[in-house]
Amino acid sequence: MTAKFFLIHALVIPFLAFGCSKAPSAKPSESTNPQLTPQQMQEAFVKASTPGAEHKFLASMVGDWKAVVSMWMNATKPPEVTAGRSANSSKYGGRFIETSYTGTWMGQKFEGTGAWGYDNVTKHYQSSWFDSMSTQLTYAAGTYDAATKKLTLSGVMSCPMSGGPIDVKQVLTIVDENKHIYESFTVGADGKEFRTMEIVYTRDRKCLKCGSNRKRK
Repeated sequence: MTAKFFLIHALVIPFLAFGCSKAPSAKPSESTNPQLTPQQMQEAFVKASTPGAEHKFLASMVGDWKAVVSMWMNATKPPEVTAGRSANSSKYGGRFIETSYTGTWMGQKFEGTGAWGYDNVTKHYQSSWFDSMSTQLTYAAGTYDAATKKLTLSGVMSCPMSGGPIDVKQVLTIVDENKHIYESFTVGADGKEFRTMEIVYTRDRKCLKCGSNRKRK
């Protein structure tokens, strides 16, 4: 037996006891979850954990990038434009892309860490983010439109100005292997959607070797 089998087996055994279902039902007989054999559970976990075409698509972001950031605090005013850098690396056998960003915002040093992935179970792309100018973790999920080359995700974040949650939309456009564009949208006080941020990433040609090394991890 391979080491991979023992790893999957170790993961499966706890789920035999607890399962992947929601909170226990008062009437177990009404559960909609099928009773799977250990072999079927092992196969399900292997399928869920195996990187596919969607993960290969995200791998195009691996490498070192120069970023031009435009941020709109108000839809009627010009954006604040800053420059930054992003180092993206492939993690855990190509299952995730980790982003490490450095730049400035509002005249201060700014650092952020993000992750991109694709959940084989829910069939959704996912992103997460946290940074040096916030105490929140943000999460979004969505789908990819091959016709427009746009990955559109929806999420919720807490707004420091309103004190409450606001809906946000993230759009990632993979232009080609050397350029991608990230945009963030929300709804203004007038009820209309407006773009709050645009980041244009261009591959740093001086660090092509760095990106190549990251792809092999």
